[in-house]
Amino acid sequence: MDAATTEMPTDRRLGRGWTWLTTVTMWVIFLQSVTAGRMLAGDDWARTTHRATAGLVTLVVLAAGLGALAVLRDRTGGRRLALVLIVLASCLIVQYRLGAAAAGGRDVLWLHVPVGVALFGFSLRANMLARRLASGASR
Repeated sequence: MDAATTEMPTDRRLGRGWTWLTTVTMWVIFLQSVTAGRMLAGDDWARTTHRATAGLVTLVVLAAGLGALAVLRDRTGGRRLALVLIVLASCLIVQYRLGAAAAGGRDVLWLHVPVGVALFGFSLRANMLARRLASGASR
């Protein structure tokens, strides 16, 4: 029996919840560039906000990925969304470590900035998968 035939479609309400979560995640990752810009402008509050937001979004995305793995594993497209969220969380952890190293004086800011841009693009992918889940499309 094919694995695709045993998957269940996702109800729209559940899919909308995942769409909402990934949309908020996408905007939070995008708004990190605003706090980064304010840090470069010399605003002291921006460093604390940037660090705290990075830690929070990392934990939320990791929890969401694990939750998606549990809740959506038998849903059409659910495993793919769960995997993307877990990989996104892993990348956010790497990005957090790069930011901490840059704040500690290491010469890694040149890597931290483009990885942040890539993370925004990756969060768009998660959002697209969640929207497909909400619409009932499998691919």
